[in-house]
Amino acid sequence: MGIFRRKGSEFYWMDIIANGKRYRESTKSKNKKQAEAVYANRYFEIVNGKTIKNVEPKAKEDRFTFAELAEKYLAWVYGKQVSYGNKKSAINCFFINRFKYLDDIKIYDIEKLQSELIAKGYQKSYINKTFSVFKHMFTKALDWEMIDESALQRVRRVKNLTGTNKILRYLTKEEIEVLISNCPPHLKP
Repeated sequence: MGIFRRKGSEFYWMDIIANGKRYRESTKSKNKKQAEAVYANRYFEIVNGKTIKNVEPKAKEDRFTFAELAEKYLAWVYGKQVSYGNKKSAINCFFINRFKYLDDIKIYDIEKLQSELIAKGYQKSYINKTFSVFKHMFTKALDWEMIDESALQRVRRVKNLTGTNKILRYLTKEEIEVLISNCPPHLKP
């Protein structure tokens, strides 16, 4: 696919498909010509079997914590979404004290939390809604360049629970009368 710009990112990104695998990485360059040079070098390395990552592991101070992501995410959500209070309580209750660094979160940790919430008696639909917030946080973290693509893929691989609650609700006579009175004449019985 080549060089492209991600929405909300000031850097050019590269997308390389080689040897049956896809590699998406930031070029860490704002200049298109420099980004193309980085892309050409990286493509050559991947095709010729050089190291996949030339980057040393991030130092502890360069890594982002889950608390930093939660603070930034809640600031972003505030005023944009009506469900701010629900998201804040879910993040504070279930996630904030459980995870330290974003790139250390493993699939096992997330699935273990799902199992614990089921054991505590939470409904599956509630757990799915809570984890959709968690997954959206990681999508925004990728947009904000706090994590790399592999961390997001790990989080997305956790599946929603099946057998969600479906509640069938019947209207009362008063609700039926109000509904019929507000219908246009061609819909009335």
